[in-house]
Amino acid sequence: MDAGTYPSVRTATCKVSSVGNLSFDVKNLSTNAIEQTITAAVSNPQVTFKTSLGDFVMELNPTAAPKTVNNFLSYVNQSPSFYNGTIFHRLEPTGNYVIQGGGFTPGPNLKPPTIPAIELETSSTSPKNLRYTVGMARTNVVNSATSQFYVNLHDNSGFDYQNANSPGYAVFGKVISGMDVIDLMATKPTTTKNGYSNVPVTDITILSATQTQ
Repeated sequence: MDAGTYPSVRTATCKVSSVGNLSFDVKNLSTNAIEQTITAAVSNPQVTFKTSLGDFVMELNPTAAPKTVNNFLSYVNQSPSFYNGTIFHRLEPTGNYVIQGGGFTPGPNLKPPTIPAIELETSSTSPKNLRYTVGMARTNVVNSATSQFYVNLHDNSGFDYQNANSPGYAVFGKVISGMDVIDLMATKPTTTKNGYSNVPVTDITILSATQTQ
């Protein structure tokens, strides 16, 4: 944590990579001295999505998937957010039961990721793909996840870790409010557009994505 001192105000900035009751050393970079140690309760991060169908809030789980959460927040916190103006390009209310977004603009046209792909974080103790949980989308290549994510519309045990040869998909959070918006998305008709199937007929657009906790 870096500290800056002013006549009547002292400020410090840091990037938190864990949750719970944490201790922080406030260090003055000019003198290299630790000026103060503080303890703070750090809650799970939350992200608010404003969409063309309404708003919903995700709570992220950095304890279960720290690299995945850090990657996701890196996209959220770009200026402007990487997700602004992207769409939910894949809707499967039957079969795989997901709605997926974060990687396409209207068309749909692929929006190239700006951060290298991350390592898959799954194991036998990972959170399950239950209804309203949020997972990181990837290709058949295990360590290929970038910006795209999905929300489970039903319990999807087939997406869970089975073994090293079938590692599943990393769950890194859950929708904690606005579940009615997710349910509304699931009712929308789909079609094939620009070579992609299961695309909502009317774009479901992410207007903004903001870390709110």
